[in-house]
Amino acid sequence: MAKKLVEISCGDKVFFTNSGAEANEGAIKLAVKYFKEQNKGKHKIIYMKNSFHGRTIGTLAATGKYKYQKDYLPLLPKFKQAIFNNLNSVKEAIDDQIAAIIVEPIQGEGGINIASKEFIEGLRKLCNEKDILLIFDEIQCGLGRTGKAFAYQYYDIEPDILT
Repeated sequence: MAKKLVEISCGDKVFFTNSGAEANEGAIKLAVKYFKEQNKGKHKIIYMKNSFHGRTIGTLAATGKYKYQKDYLPLLPKFKQAIFNNLNSVKEAIDDQIAAIIVEPIQGEGGINIASKEFIEGLRKLCNEKDILLIFDEIQCGLGRTGKAFAYQYYDIEPDILT
């Protein structure tokens, strides 16, 4: 299974989890650990309004819907919200401690909102320029649900981490 996933995706390694929330929690941890090992001090994550990344305490902090968060406030402090499909909003959220941007190319819980090509390509360019990892959460839209193996394949970019 791992070999097949590597063949059809942009990744060269696979880490199996029990749920989408665990996959996203692992992606966030991987991004923070990546920069910690480089002594760069990056530990914050940017997420999008109306996103949904899971129900663990870490993924709730990266979820942009108050109805899922309200019973667990205050949440972890290292998460910053930006507006989906608004590159200027993402730029405004960036500081020198941002380790990653997590985004769903198609928001499911948020109302089936599809990221524009310009937004996704802009995120990739911004991440490259600012030394930030780009995480694609494809828990709801990946594995053939869009007609391709993964939704990122509709854009001219590859994420650094794919869930």
